[in-house]
Amino acid sequence: MMNILYILHSTDPLAGSTKAIMPFLTGPAEGIRPVVVLPDRNGIYSVLSHLPIRIYVLDFRDSCYPVIRSFDDVIMFLPRCIGRWIVNTETYKSVRRIIREETIDIVHTNTGVLRFGWHAAYREHVPHIWHIREYAERIGYRFYPCAAHHRKELRQSYTICVTKGVQDYYGLTGHVLSSLVYDGVLPQAALTPIGKKERYWLYAGRLEKPKGIESLLRAYAAYAKKTNTPIVLWIAGRAQPAYQKYLQTLIQQMQIEPLVRFLGQRDDIFELMRKAYAIVIPSLTEGFGFVMPEAQFAGSLVIAHNIEGLKEQFETGRKAQGQAVGLAYEHEDELSQLLTEVTEKGLEPYIETIKAGQRQASAYSIEHHYDTIVALYKQIYKQTHNE
Repeated sequence: MMNILYILHSTDPLAGSTKAIMPFLTGPAEGIRPVVVLPDRNGIYSVLSHLPIRIYVLDFRDSCYPVIRSFDDVIMFLPRCIGRWIVNTETYKSVRRIIREETIDIVHTNTGVLRFGWHAAYREHVPHIWHIREYAERIGYRFYPCAAHHRKELRQSYTICVTKGVQDYYGLTGHVLSSLVYDGVLPQAALTPIGKKERYWLYAGRLEKPKGIESLLRAYAAYAKKTNTPIVLWIAGRAQPAYQKYLQTLIQQMQIEPLVRFLGQRDDIFELMRKAYAIVIPSLTEGFGFVMPEAQFAGSLVIAHNIEGLKEQFETGRKAQGQAVGLAYEHEDELSQLLTEVTEKGLEPYIETIKAGQRQASAYSIEHHYDTIVALYKQIYKQTHNE
């Protein structure tokens, strides 16, 4: 029996990192007993609490310096640093205790921005896996005491990188302890025939600046002004109240209010994707890009910003399928033009692109991802137990 301690930095059921790890918690492989550390009792806690697994809810923060956005942030910087150190030190001690009491064999931290799991595992002489999903520094994370120190520690741990780009970014390509494993998105059986489409573009995901929602709105406004019968834009996802208000103000200023609909957080995202005219993914930075294969599973056309994890998916898909698996754009003007072209041509010219995307989506099945990670657990267990 392998006891695996999973440390999650988010309980958001719509976050890609959460979706990818949930199968290991809700349906562990034979011989694996999951133990979970969560930051709160929201989201997936209600699901996990009904399962026969041990859950620990601990208070912790990212292993990074506080963000500075205002003068007040400058004033509070040092007190917040001290507060983070105190909170995370207590969590580190708790995790060490959990490792001993639960007889943990492997610690699996489900993000690259938490370090207390690594430190606790190191002190307890237990192997640790860092599941690196993000280009952290590019989205504002500043590791303490410095990025170089963090990268040094990464090389002392097993790591799973969700794309080759992420692996290259952290200098882990070719490292003996590092593995490249694309996320599992949906079960193979979820592949859905291409169905009848409705006239709406769909954005699905968290509403925050790095996800490119503002860029999408600007491109959509330009498209709407030059199109006689523009397809409406539906936005599914959750935003902080202040940012939601800002986006609504932006929409008013662009005079596209009648064409944009905020859906909030939804439980029927897959069905919305299946019926959408196309899924637009405008992310400014993306470690992997969970929404792209989700949309491909649903039989939808993907229009996505050609950056980082999304670019790797486009390139990997083209190489595997011999053709494009979606429509890539480099800048807002090009996105606006693509929306115009698809509106004018209709979806018929893109059916083969959608089919190629569906074939490629199989590479991101939950089954493939699950089997690969479990095999890695067994390999690590064998190596560390001299079996």
